[in-house]
Amino acid sequence: MDAEIAAEVDDMAMMRLLAREGVGLAVLPPIVVKGELEMGSLVAFDALPGMIESFYAVTVKRRFPNPLITPLLDAARLPGGGSNETP
Repeated sequence: MDAEIAAEVDDMAMMRLLAREGVGLAVLPPIVVKGELEMGSLVAFDALPGMIESFYAVTVKRRFPNPLITPLLDAARLPGGGSNETP
């Protein structure tokens, strides 16, 4: 049986929509389709335990920093916080 590629996308939201519409299989982090998994409209087929994805935030220095964001940025700058920025 040959597989037919219906789409190739890099956007998690688009993959979620395609999976929800029953177009085929999608490799997604469970958090992206948490609601659909809980409702039973999607079913987890298998797990890829060695698969990881990194997320990055890019910021610029602001004249008036947002006080709600400052603690998050400070935590990211701690060792092991994932920041590549030099203080």
